[in-house]
Amino acid sequence: MAVMRYSLGELYGIRDTMANYPAPRTMKLPPELKRRKRGRRSGCRVRNNQRKFKPVLPSVIMGNVRSLANKVDELAALVKYDRMFRQCSLLCFTESWLNDNVPAAYTEMDGFTMIRHDRDLGKTGKCGGGGVCMYINKQWCHPGHVTEKRRVCDQNIELLVVSCRPYYIPREFSNVIVMVAYIAPSANAKLATDTIARATHDLLSHTPDALVIINGDFNHCSLSSSMPSFKQFVTCPTRSDRTIDLFYANVRDSYYSTALPPLGRSDHNLVLLSNNYTMVARKLPRVTRTVRVWSQEACEELQACLECTDWTVFYDGHGPLSRGEPIPGRPALHKEKRTLPGAPAGFTGIRGSEPDSLSIDRGRRSNLTPPDGMICVGSAWSSRDQAGLTRLATEAIAPRFGTAFANLRTD
Repeated sequence: MAVMRYSLGELYGIRDTMANYPAPRTMKLPPELKRRKRGRRSGCRVRNNQRKFKPVLPSVIMGNVRSLANKVDELAALVKYDRMFRQCSLLCFTESWLNDNVPAAYTEMDGFTMIRHDRDLGKTGKCGGGGVCMYINKQWCHPGHVTEKRRVCDQNIELLVVSCRPYYIPREFSNVIVMVAYIAPSANAKLATDTIARATHDLLSHTPDALVIINGDFNHCSLSSSMPSFKQFVTCPTRSDRTIDLFYANVRDSYYSTALPPLGRSDHNLVLLSNNYTMVARKLPRVTRTVRVWSQEACEELQACLECTDWTVFYDGHGPLSRGEPIPGRPALHKEKRTLPGAPAGFTGIRGSEPDSLSIDRGRRSNLTPPDGMICVGSAWSSRDQAGLTRLATEAIAPRFGTAFANLRTD
């Protein structure tokens, strides 16, 4: 193996020779290979993904599935492998086509509480179809906090009403009321909407602070005239170019809709309603409060004053006070037992009283003559020795602590 050796002069010569050549061009990387700028993404979708099972308002996936029994496996796969379905708070479906021949265990899913309302063929006068159901995420709301409020099934509407108290809800809402409705194309629109309006009014009269969600397949009906305080949030087509699967809520600017593929071979698209609500606590203006705190120097100065103060002036000549002994210069409360005339044997009256010679009103103080050997200190008569002790404590300690002994004054 040959080894080439260069001296220092030869290396300098090579460097000077290469300086005459043009500098190599820098290679341009394609945009897909460039590193993304540092930072973090923001927006409603990112915030909802971060909150996972505790959204500000419940996320809802709704749609007309046209027979749920033959789509249970597909729905279970979506819940297991798709994070959007797995973290969704509510799954609301219409036209489930379930009946007594389909057991509840067959349509249940892990992690969800199912409530279904099958069509009553006797009341509707139809031969099959219909039905609504709802899946409630157990990580969003405990099954014990789910209450079924109402079921309606007639020729005009099929309605299921459920009340939920989730683990997390903004303080301006007391609970969440969810309604799933299916209105057939041949139904009377006015009677159907009146049924929903009546049920909503009854529930809000008991819980006026509740969040009310109304969704389902409305076909030719609309709640805009009968319930103007509710807003409709579905803006994408749900069947061909028509929007007949609607979503109403009594809170404006709270949701936005996203179209999803249909479940199985249904002719209705699923719709995802995501939270776009800002809590009232975040809308309130910020209040800045200024709090005065003691500096370290002030604390050390106060500690030095407490250490160098002669506290014996407070009890010299009187001795330490024992428990139950009144404070010198202060009126002592005592219990006085008296027997009422004509009262039965063993009946006594107990009351607390103060010696009238010690307690004195501030307004009457100037008009009264003090007893012998007593002077007025504050709002009570005190001995001359005690008055001198109080005056001594005020003169010795008050200059060091400012207003700390403002209430300790002598007249």
